Amino acid sequence: RLQDWRVFLRRTRARDMSNPDHQGECEWVLSRKEAYISLLDPVDYPPDAIEPQDEELTLVHELMHLHFAPFWTDKGEDDPERIAMEQAIELTAQALVRLKRNGE
Repeated sequence: RLQDWRVFLRRTRARDMSNPDHQGECEWVLSRKEAYISLLDPVDYPPDAIEPQDEELTLVHELMHLHFAPFWTDKGEDDPERIAMEQAIELTAQALVRLKRNGE
């Protein structure tokens, strides 16, 4: 359950992210149910990006990682299992944010 987690949120410059192309990152310690979520500082968001920065969507996406944490694989970004989980997280995050914004 998400409410069992202690979540620490911080705004982070792109140069301090593990991947400067990410809009957010989540690091967790499963045994302590602690998570550290970094959101990209708006000053570093590319002005020519196709979509505007959406911190709410990014935060929901990163929080969703906590539900998948027990199943997460460190095999690499090209691992099919990891790609499937990342896609499921993104689609679920988009749906939740859309429902909230539409007042449902």
